[in-house]
Amino acid sequence: MPTRRRFALLVCAALAACSTAASLESRPLHAGVSRAFAADFESVSAAVDVAMETLPVNIIAPVEVAGARVARFDRPVTPTGWGESGRVVIAPVDARTTRVTVAVDPRDPAQPRERTESGYAAEIFRKVNVVLWTGHAGVAEVTSTDADTR
Repeated sequence: MPTRRRFALLVCAALAACSTAASLESRPLHAGVSRAFAADFESVSAAVDVAMETLPVNIIAPVEVAGARVARFDRPVTPTGWGESGRVVIAPVDARTTRVTVAVDPRDPAQPRERTESGYAAEIFRKVNVVLWTGHAGVAEVTSTDADTR
């Protein structure tokens, strides 16, 4: 019986590892939790970089896709969770407004709230706001929308 348990654990671990940053590629760039910030694209991109550096994740090099900047991240398996893969899309709306969209694929649907899509989004948006407010007087958060179109 212990052999069956070990085998079951190995199968679960292998299946959990299937959720990767690549699995997010099937989702549209606008899928996830979005928020628009009243700041130019470069300022928001820099603020997102600062916010992501404070998270307990591995950051994968950002790429440009369809006029947007896409930064991927991965949180490995730890004793407290199976980890998750995610992405942050920074897209200009106009010269003074930039939308940030956070999408996360957890490897375990029963993740703690702070490790869900909405948890990561709330943390990133809060930190982006802090960076923008301290770096640029008068910059404010404009809108907030939750749009998950999986």
